[in-house]
Amino acid sequence: MSERAINIAVDAMGGDYYPEVPILGSLWALNVWPDGRLAVKLVGDQAVINREIQRIHTSKLYKFRKKYRDGDGRITVVHAPEVIGMEEKLVSIRKKPRSSIHVGLNLVREGQADAFISAGNSGAIMAVALVVLKRIEGVDRPAIATVFPTRKKPCVVLDVGANAECTPQNLLQFGIMGSIYARHVLDINNPLVGLMSIGEEDEKGDSVIVAANKLLRQYHAVGNINFLGNIEGWDIFPGKVQVVVCNGLVGNVILKMAETFFPTLVDALTEKVKTGGLDQKLFAGIAKTGLKPTIGSLKRDFDYEEYGGAPLLGIPFPVIISHGSSSRKAIANAIFKSCLAVRHDVAGKIRQSFQTLNT
Repeated sequence: MSERAINIAVDAMGGDYYPEVPILGSLWALNVWPDGRLAVKLVGDQAVINREIQRIHTSKLYKFRKKYRDGDGRITVVHAPEVIGMEEKLVSIRKKPRSSIHVGLNLVREGQADAFISAGNSGAIMAVALVVLKRIEGVDRPAIATVFPTRKKPCVVLDVGANAECTPQNLLQFGIMGSIYARHVLDINNPLVGLMSIGEEDEKGDSVIVAANKLLRQYHAVGNINFLGNIEGWDIFPGKVQVVVCNGLVGNVILKMAETFFPTLVDALTEKVKTGGLDQKLFAGIAKTGLKPTIGSLKRDFDYEEYGGAPLLGIPFPVIISHGSSSRKAIANAIFKSCLAVRHDVAGKIRQSFQTLNT
């Protein structure tokens, strides 16, 4: 890491539980980041943020409150008097140029912050980021990427909602950007890339998928991407590939189904136990057999909060869109992932790759 601190702008007014959760997540991150070279700028209504910080520091809510009573000099507040609500239409964005999203992204553009994180209105975050930060030259469409847990290594799926319709060139670019993110943030050497389709054969899928397959194979042939070929939905969780390429419609369906799978399974098992549908003696013996820690570990492995949020790839700086219902743990992990993206200059590496692609 560089000698100077990494500065992360956090939208304190974003998400379902603002300002408490963004503040707590930021304090958690400051406490955990290993070498202390991390600073956070909380962006939002100054009076609201300061009042919440005071409440946290005078309560038993946060166990590190004494150490960070004054933020240890590494947490500051940047005033943004306006808020873009979770359900607001994109047309209202222009009417709120002093929103926490606008101010936070301008901090990045002006070099006062290295990355921006928000659990707020995802459409607004992407729209404002494109206006304020622009796109990396050569990138046709930025993509929202999500990290999925698998039986093996984590997997990057993109796009998951920004681009419902894509061209073959868009899908090729998603594969390139996803590979760079997987390599440098998830520490996966030479990640395998799969193109989501309705069959493994190259000719399966619509005309866009077939053409994208050809482009990805051409790029694979010159050694710039590790393309496996077409994959199907059942290939994701077993960990067949580490990057899944798809349009935003397909990706969003995958994301929403995946987010509900494990909680639904746990709820179903709990209901079975309560109604006598499963042998309660079996569950009573879980602690004795040592399975309880294993189940807890499995739950953590499939917890979206471990990955913090969805990076917006294709713009010149790290921007992470966190889930609206994010906890402090999710916000802290989003800060950690953005620090890694800054440290490894993911945006710079994407820029270099696209310069090569377009020459």
